[in-house]
This record gives sequence, structure tokens and C-alpha cells, in this order.
Amino acid sequence: MNRPGNLIASCLVTVFLAIGCSDSSKSSSSAPASPGGTASGVTQPASDSPVAPNSAPVRATVRGVTKIPEDKLAIGDYMPPLDDDRIEIAKPQGWRALPRDSDYLTRFYEANPNGLPRIEITVEARSYGDLETATSENVEQFAELVAADLAALELVENVIPLQIGDTACARYVGLVELKLAAETKISAERQRLLVLQDGRLYTIDLLVLPNTLRRSRDAAYAVCASLRFGEEIDPPTTGDLQ
Repeated sequence: MNRPGNLIASCLVTVFLAIGCSDSSKSSSSAPASPGGTASGVTQPASDSPVAPNSAPVRATVRGVTKIPEDKLAIGDYMPPLDDDRIEIAKPQGWRALPRDSDYLTRFYEANPNGLPRIEITVEARSYGDLETATSENVEQFAELVAADLAALELVENVIPLQIGDTACARYVGLVELKLAAETKISAERQRLLVLQDGRLYTIDLLVLPNTLRRSRDAAYAVCASLRFGEEIDPPTTGDLQ
């Protein structure tokens, strides 16, 4: 027969263990989504601030750089050098260039020049502390610095470091609102690839309808892998920009 003292002690131990298990189950975190995947009126951003979805806080991965081989991507024809001959960019195969716009280095569309998906490339003078060029050796540090800049935002996919072909970049995905030519606002997903070269930040934005990112993701990867800088640039040739 159990004595009263033993029974009380046994109950206290049971309650303590139950509370401990309950608390520990609350501390879980989700890993960043994989960047993999295979490709199978004019829209303009109404706001550059991503719409905050229900997602985990932004953070950079600490588990190494994901590498995407260039030979797995469909790189098309090169444009003439851009950004005062600092950079050369190729279109994805099957995509066409939109007319020049002073707000962008260049823009590409797949089927509908007035719709989605589309790729928009911009540039600004930018450095991250002493870091002025992201390379395969420091791209994890670059991704962490990008994530720190975005600490107040919530994203669909967190900041991660990638090496796409020979190009080191940071990648994340958010939601934005777009305004169509008819003034109709729609929500879209924006995959952003950030490339830092000689104190200039090149941004490759892929804009797609929600839940369609995988169909066009490799097209943006192809653009990123195609980037040439400095001595890598071929001499300019006359050609059709379209």
C-alpha cells in the first residue's frame, strides 16, 4: 500500500514533467524554403514595401551556400552593356525585352508585355559597411547583412545566400501590390536577387501572380547567372534590343 507522503510526491513529479514538456514544445523554428525548382495595362509597383503575410521572421541561413549550376539554366541573348558599360545582362531564353525606361536597367517579359510574369533589373550605389562586392567567399556574410536590413519585415521566403553560376547573391521572396494600367491593384509575389559588385547593388526582381513562382523562377536565375562585369564584358555590338 502507498503511503500518503509517497502518493503526494509522485503527483508532484508528474505535474512537473507535464509542465516541462508543454513549455519545450513551444520553441520550434522553421528552416528557410528551398530555392530549387525547375521552370516548366503595364504593371507598376504601387508600393515598394512588401505586404506582410503570415510568415516566420526574416533571417539568413547559416548552413552554407546553395549552388545552382549555370548549365541547368536557359540563358538567352545578351543585351548591349548597361550601367555605363559596367555590366552585361542576358535575357532568359524565350523572353523579350520591354522598351527602355529610365527607372530600370532593363526589363523582360515572357508572353504578355502588360502582365506577369516579368523581370525588372535596377541598380543603386550601395555598400554594406566595408563590404562592396559579394563573392562566393563572403556571400553568407552578405546575406546576413541583407537580412539585418529587413529585420522589421515579414517575408514569404527568408533571406538565403546563393551562388547561381559564378554569381553570388542574396535571395528572398515577399508580397507586393501592383497597379495595372486600368488602375486595378493586385497582389503579386516578388522574388528578389541582390548582387553587390564594386559598391553597386544590382536588384533582379521576378514578379509573378501568387502561387506561380516555381514556373518562372529559373528565368530569373538565368538572368543572374548571365551577369558579366568589367573585363568579362564583350565589346558592344549593334543589335535589336527586343
